[in-house]
Amino acid sequence: MSQELKFRITGDPTHYYRDPYWAKQEKTMQNPRVYFSFAGWDDVLREFSAEAGQPEPEFVYAIYNHPDYAGAAAVVFYQDGAWFHNSGSHCSCYGLEDSGWNPETFDPMDHFMALSQNKLILAIQDTEGEFPQATQEFFNLWLYEAFISTPGKD
Repeated sequence: MSQELKFRITGDPTHYYRDPYWAKQEKTMQNPRVYFSFAGWDDVLREFSAEAGQPEPEFVYAIYNHPDYAGAAAVVFYQDGAWFHNSGSHCSCYGLEDSGWNPETFDPMDHFMALSQNKLILAIQDTEGEFPQATQEFFNLWLYEAFISTPGKD
């Protein structure tokens, strides 16, 4: 890797797994596909009204919060040698279908460099629509582990 990563995950990492949402997930890259409030990749595609039958990415982090009628979702994934991000939201009883499935390329290195300056490129909400530090740190750690596991990152 040509650039040195200088950021750290703060706090007690075990607190992620005390939360019932985190407790359902593996604690390391043993599970490179993380879904919160989605049943899986096909459910992500269905919620965003995307073309069905797309292959599940090697790495995917998908979270959908919808505490009441409003909701927001973020999906980060690695497929065909590139990283992508798609997000959507709604403010009614309708779902994400109007947000569209338009993944944009995403460079995790930009996110890591921002973290080293106490900034964020992607702010991840939890399933209740909040922005707790534990949710963001879990995503940051997952992204780091997934990023260094991709080809060419030795």
